[in-house]
Amino acid sequence: MLTLIRAGLYTSVQDAGRFGMRQSGVSYCGALDRPALEIANVLVGNPGSTAALEITLGQCVIEFGQETWFALTGAGCDATLDGKAVWTGWRLRAQAGQRLTLNRPSHGVRSYLAVAGGLDVPDVLGSCSTDAKAGIGGHEGRLLRDGDRLAIKPAERHFSTAQGVKQLLWGNQIRALPGPEYQEFDAASQASFWRSPWKISPQSNRMGYRLQGQPLTRTTDRELLSHGLLPGVIQVPPNGQPIVLMNDAQTTGGYPRIACIIEADRYHLAQIPLGQPIHFVQCTLEEALKAGRISSATWSNWPGGWMAKIDLNADLGEGGSADDALMTLVSSVNIACGFHAGDAQTMLTSVRNAIKHGVAIGAHPGFPTGPILAERRWSCRRRRSTPRCSIRLARWTRLSVRSRVCCAT
Repeated sequence: MLTLIRAGLYTSVQDAGRFGMRQSGVSYCGALDRPALEIANVLVGNPGSTAALEITLGQCVIEFGQETWFALTGAGCDATLDGKAVWTGWRLRAQAGQRLTLNRPSHGVRSYLAVAGGLDVPDVLGSCSTDAKAGIGGHEGRLLRDGDRLAIKPAERHFSTAQGVKQLLWGNQIRALPGPEYQEFDAASQASFWRSPWKISPQSNRMGYRLQGQPLTRTTDRELLSHGLLPGVIQVPPNGQPIVLMNDAQTTGGYPRIACIIEADRYHLAQIPLGQPIHFVQCTLEEALKAGRISSATWSNWPGGWMAKIDLNADLGEGGSADDALMTLVSSVNIACGFHAGDAQTMLTSVRNAIKHGVAIGAHPGFPTGPILAERRWSCRRRRSTPRCSIRLARWTRLSVRSRVCCAT
């Protein structure tokens, strides 16, 4: 269970979106930064399209009602878990009662919080995404409020280590194709559209980003019939200030379409703050298709080129009183099973503690060395040491099997 102690300015449940319903007037919705959503989900073992929280401009406090793994991606908002720093783009473990705090982002706009198993919200018309204007999807078809509680589905995978990824970078150079009515704008407006910076207006939202800049002028006054619209289309209303349609946009409209942002670059807009300039870069259809293929290839290579793993390991099980506390700080342990180890009960306790804390387990065999190994030369005969190590490893294996640990030898 997740409890929204402080819901933030604009927090909602979003997944990959609601497809195949636009002919019925239903918007796509879904995460504005699709790569960030997918990265967060894959980190915690979910399908990339699983429902997660989209948090706009941080300022959110969430309490975990159960032990779970979570991942926070997207905007850098100096997040903390009970006061300890949380890395963006990493899978981390939260205990019941801990609170995740997201501050106002230092860069970016939207953060995505995924939990192992995913959020347990109703599927409406093929998606769990919130459509606030239609009042469907997500949590009661609305933005989240202080005190809202969200159930978590059972996790299909279990982890023992933290793990991170290289997140996609975003910028203000947005590639676009000329739209169907591009030729209806005069030459000066065409040039201005590509060369001049555009600022995102404060009147922007998930339906559309209103841009501020040099007004664009058409060379004709003809009225257009209503036509279908998609996210990424850039319309120009009578005031000449472009509107970029976003995921919650209407399905039809009648304003001229000067351009359309390529799908591979749409996620950039989700992370550009209001008032910041953006630049449109004209590209060809071939370049747009190539960008799409590169984007797809990036995901097909997961996790090889993306995962960045640090294994924090410790040798434990030698009878120390701090073993249980140390296991909360590491991702794997080597449990002593040689001559320097504690007794069988110590090994058994160490294995069970490692299981309790979800850390990976290894064996740490040793040799009979005496108390002053570091102070003198020491020789070891293989025919004497190997059988002794084998005996210790066999004992460790029996204790591990008793604790239902799968052992590989």
